[in-house]
Amino acid sequence: MASFQPNEGNEAFNNSSECFAEKVFKSYDDLIEWVQKMGRALGYIIIIRRKKIRGSGLLTKGKYSKLNDSWTLSVVCEIHNHEPAKDMEGHAFAMRLTDNEFRLVADLSAKNVKPHDILSTLKEQNPENVSTLQTIYNAKTKIWKNEHEGMTQMQGLLSSLKKGVYIYYYRTNNLSTELEDLFFTHPRSLEIWQAFPQVMLMDATYKTNKYKMPLLEVVGVTSTRLTFCIAFVFMHEEKEFNYMWALNCLKSTMGGSLCPRVIVTDRELALMKACRIVFPNSKQLLCRWHINQSVWKRARQSIRREDYWNSFCTRWASLVLSQTEEAYNLNLTQLQTILFEYSGVRDYLHDVWLHKYKHMFIAAWTDKILHYGNNTSNRSHVTAIKASFEYSKGRINHRVNMKMFELLWNYISLEALNMIANEFERCKSGDVSCGCQLRTCYGLPCAHELIMYFNASKSLPLDSIDSFWRKLTLSSPINMRDDDDIHCDDEVKIITENFEKQPRSIKHNILRNLREFINPSKTSVLEPSVHKTTRGRPSLKKKPLKYNGVDAPIEDPHRHSCSNTYELGLSFTNIHEPPRHSSYANQQNYSYSYMNEFPKVLHPYIKQVHNVEGDGHCGFRAIASCLGLHQDEWYQIRVNLMEELETHTTEYGDMFGSEYRFQLYNSLNFFGEEAPLQNWMIIPDTGVLIASRYNVVLHCFSRRASTTYLPLRSTPPPAHERIVIANWPRLW
Repeated sequence: MASFQPNEGNEAFNNSSECFAEKVFKSYDDLIEWVQKMGRALGYIIIIRRKKIRGSGLLTKGKYSKLNDSWTLSVVCEIHNHEPAKDMEGHAFAMRLTDNEFRLVADLSAKNVKPHDILSTLKEQNPENVSTLQTIYNAKTKIWKNEHEGMTQMQGLLSSLKKGVYIYYYRTNNLSTELEDLFFTHPRSLEIWQAFPQVMLMDATYKTNKYKMPLLEVVGVTSTRLTFCIAFVFMHEEKEFNYMWALNCLKSTMGGSLCPRVIVTDRELALMKACRIVFPNSKQLLCRWHINQSVWKRARQSIRREDYWNSFCTRWASLVLSQTEEAYNLNLTQLQTILFEYSGVRDYLHDVWLHKYKHMFIAAWTDKILHYGNNTSNRSHVTAIKASFEYSKGRINHRVNMKMFELLWNYISLEALNMIANEFERCKSGDVSCGCQLRTCYGLPCAHELIMYFNASKSLPLDSIDSFWRKLTLSSPINMRDDDDIHCDDEVKIITENFEKQPRSIKHNILRNLREFINPSKTSVLEPSVHKTTRGRPSLKKKPLKYNGVDAPIEDPHRHSCSNTYELGLSFTNIHEPPRHSSYANQQNYSYSYMNEFPKVLHPYIKQVHNVEGDGHCGFRAIASCLGLHQDEWYQIRVNLMEELETHTTEYGDMFGSEYRFQLYNSLNFFGEEAPLQNWMIIPDTGVLIASRYNVVLHCFSRRASTTYLPLRSTPPPAHERIVIANWPRLW
C-alpha cells in the first residue's frame, strides 16, 4: 500500500505508531473497543471502512485468523493528515451512543425522564461521553420510529395517546381526511383540576411542530401558587369555532360539571368570545404581561428619548395598578400629558386597550373580582404539587408564630399565610388604610378585619379563609375513576338496531370507524398540511357589500331536484354603509331578490341578505354564514351539532326521547355533495341544538311559523349575538 503523502501546504503528523503496534484480540468486539478507546486517547476518531481511501491519514487493518480463532490488528499507514483534536465535542461520530447507552435512553424515556436529565445520567455513567442534548432528541425520535414501525405519523400519534390512557378528540377535513384539530388531556390532570377548578389560564404557543399548528395550553393553579397542565390542543386555525370546539371538548370531559371562576387569556378576540359562549358565568381577565409587552413594543417605536420613555413606563404602570376609578382618571390625565406629542401612542392605548378592555386588566376593576392574584397567563409548570402541600402542613413560619394565627397553622397554604402576615405587618407599621383588596381579590382577611381580631385578642377563624387556600390535597368530591355507574347497554342496543337498517356501504363505513376507534394504529387520518398563517378570519375584500348592505340579485344556482326551498342567512348587525353617490336614492327602492318575501314591517331592520347554495346542506350553510364562516364550511356545523348531541346525551334524551335523538343524529351525519331529504336541517329540533351549541339567539322566519330559540344552559346573549335564518318555499 502506498504511504500517505501530505498535500502542499499541509503538515503530516505521526504520534501513534507505538500505540497501534501489531496486537492480537480474542474477538471482533474487543478489537473495536480497544481501537476506539485508544484513538480517543490520542485525539482521533477511528471509523470502520471496508474500502481503502487514498489520502485518508492513519490506516489500520484487522484480520481474522481461523487457525488461532483471533483477530490481529496491524498499522498500514502511520501518517495523520491533521493534528489531534483537543476535545471530542462536536464530532458526529464521537457523539454517537453505544448500544447500552441507547437502551438506557429508551428505558428512561419510557419513564418520562426529561432529555437533559437523561444526558446527565449518561455522563455520570461514562465521563468520556461527549453526546449533546440533540443526540438525546435524535435517539428519542429513532426509538419512536422503531416502536411505530409500519405506521403513519397519525397512526403512531393516536396509538401513543391511547397507550398513555389519554382522553383525546380530533377533527379531520371531511374531504381530505387530514387532521385539523387535536385535543388531549390525561385523567390525572382532570382530577387535579377537579380539586382546583377556580382559575384557568389559557395561552397559545407556536413553533412546536413542523406543521406550524398553534398549540393551546390550558393551565390551572393550586392553593400553593403552583401551576399544572389541564389540557393541550393542536389547532388548524385560531378562529372562534376552533376555540369553541377545544373548550367544548374540555367541558365535555368533565360532563359539563366544572366552571372556572376566572379565565385569564391574552387579547385573542376569537378565544375571548369562545370563552364567553362556553363558560358564560366565568369572569374574564386579560394577561397584564402580554399587554405590557404589546404596549412597550408599540410605544418604543415612537418614544425615543430616554427620559420620556422612563416617564411613560412609570405612568403606565401606575395607571394599570390604579386602586380606584378616581386614581385611574388622575393617572390617565398624567399619562396623556406625557403623550401630548405622541398622538399615535395615545390613540393606540385608548382604541386598543383602555376604551374596551380596561375593566379586564386595570386594578380598579379587577380588584373587585376573586382571582386569587392570577392576572397573567404566564406558566411555570411543576411536578412538586404534593410536596408543596406537605410543606404547608408541616411548617410554621416565625412571622405567623403568634396566637392570632394559631387556628390557621397547617390548615392553609403558606402562600396565603404570608399574604396575611404582610397585611398585618403593614397595619402594625401605622398604615391602617383598607380598600378590602385582600378580601375581594384573594378571599383573605384584609386590614380592618385583622385589626378587629387583634384588638379583641382573638385568633383568626379558619372559615375566614376562602376554601381555595384551605385545599391542601388533590382529592375531589367526584372520583374520575369511579365508573361503576357508567354503562353503554342502551346506546349499543340503539346502534345495533340502526346498523341493521343501513345500506351496505354505510355499514362498511360504520365498521371502519369502530375499528379505528378500537385500534388507532389502523386509522386513516392523514397528517395535517403545513399552514403559512393560522390567525384571523378570512378576508372579506372579495365580498363587497352593495346596495345598502344587501347582495345584488344573482341568478339562482343549480339546485337539488328535491329542494324547493331557499335558505337565507340574515344578520341584524350594524354594517358600515358604502359611500353614497348621486343615484343612491334611486337604488334604495331597488327590488332585491327575496326581499318582497318578507313582511314590509321587517324591511327597515334587514341590513344584509345572503342567499346560500341549495344542495340539501343549505340550512347548515346559512348557519355557517351567520356565524361569520364561509358557507362552504357547512360540514363544520353538522359536526358541531353532532358533538352537541353526544356531549349532552341525557339532556336531549329526556327532551326528544332516545330513539328520536339517534334519528336526529343520523340526519346530521351526512357529508356527501348533495344531501337527500332525510338529511336536511330539521326545524324546530335542530334550532335548539344551534342555540345551545353556539350560545346565540336563533330566529327562524317562514310563512308558516316564525320561531325563536334560546340556549338551554346559559343566559341569553346580548342582542348583537343573534342570528336569523329564513326558509321560504319558492312556489306556494
